[in-house]
Amino acid sequence: MADTRRRICVYRLVAWVGVVVLLAAVVVPGGQWQALVDAPVFAFTLGVTFFLLLATFGGEFLRFIPDALRTLVCVSPEPNPRFADIARFGSRYVVGVGSIGVLIGLMRTLCSLADVSQIGPHMATAILSALYAVVVSEFFFVFLHKAYSGDGRTETAEPLSLRNLALPLAIVGLVLVLCLALLLVL
Repeated sequence: MADTRRRICVYRLVAWVGVVVLLAAVVVPGGQWQALVDAPVFAFTLGVTFFLLLATFGGEFLRFIPDALRTLVCVSPEPNPRFADIARFGSRYVVGVGSIGVLIGLMRTLCSLADVSQIGPHMATAILSALYAVVVSEFFFVFLHKAYSGDGRTETAEPLSLRNLALPLAIVGLVLVLCLALLLVL
């Protein structure tokens, strides 16, 4: 009988930590991370995407959510074509919603041309909507589509241990040091 338990994939775990650290390294040193956070835009982008997926897939989408969060760091025991479809549609929906956010932000910008102080915030709304959509699409839905469709089956789920983490952590540390050095030079 096939093993149906999920196992933490060391490489996925290290990769997600690396992505978060590098994003933080780019955003935090300038102290301008607040410019990248806009709760209403984030709620609009994710909220509309959530409800579109709920309308399309119903309760199956609600079962997808916790499984998808586990799949970010664990290897799924077998492909799940239905969850792959949800991820594929999620990627399309979030990009579409992000595009609508860009148009709303541009319309607000054009409506506020008389008040120059409003142009920047409204343009930020437009750009942040696109940024959130691309990040969620590429870092979440595209990754999950590949994981659920079985395209990423070449990776192996290894038990989490210090021995298994030594080489990946050394490589990630080297890459992070090189990236941070480049950021300091630029």
